[in-house]
Amino acid sequence: MITLLWFDSLGMLCSFFVHLSLLFGLSLPAGKIAAGLNIGIGVALGVRLLLTKELRQGQDWFFTKGLNDICPRWLKIIATVIIIYGIVNCVIYFVKTISILSPTMTSSLIPSRILFISVFSLIMACYTLEFVHVYSYRLLTKQKQKLSMSGMLIR
Repeated sequence: MITLLWFDSLGMLCSFFVHLSLLFGLSLPAGKIAAGLNIGIGVALGVRLLLTKELRQGQDWFFTKGLNDICPRWLKIIATVIIIYGIVNCVIYFVKTISILSPTMTSSLIPSRILFISVFSLIMACYTLEFVHVYSYRLLTKQKQKLSMSGMLIR
């Protein structure tokens, strides 16, 4: 679980720095980085779904319980700001990309920097959401362990 938490943290920071670099006009090999981050978020999502399968089986589904009851307030606020920023930025830059396109453009003229800013904004939001879920699951696991240990001590 800690490995997945570090993986999500690294992915979130990497996509954030790539996003900022593109915003400030620095050139990056964004095609390879985008492919790596997209594969990474897919792997992280798959692993999280496998690890949290037991939580999705009962009445207290993890998304509701984890985000409302377990996740600390400071993390909810930071994650909400990053996710809203990522989604809004993605929409704004995607609309800019579409507005620049014309039927006479070839694929080499498509404004890739603006499109990559949009894509990395969305990837950053996905990694942030993934981090919050994994962190909440880790806190829930620790709470269950403490309860089981205190139950053993009482007996």
